[in-house]
Amino acid sequence: MLDSFYEIEIPDELSGVATRHQQHVAELVSGLRSFGVDDQLIERSVDELIASYRAELVTAIKRLKRHCHA
Repeated sequence: MLDSFYEIEIPDELSGVATRHQQHVAELVSGLRSFGVDDQLIERSVDELIASYRAELVTAIKRLKRHCHA
């Protein structure tokens, strides 16, 4: 996939990670809106989502790096 902002090719594996987490963000926002949760739960939920995204993204990048150097 070509990133239109940076004009670089983004590997499908990384694109898939981003797409999955965009869906998770949409589900989180929808859930928070429908349940009227308090600010602490919002912050905890966002922290968990970001930590999950970070971990998956780092793993995918490391995997790609190993493939490039193999």
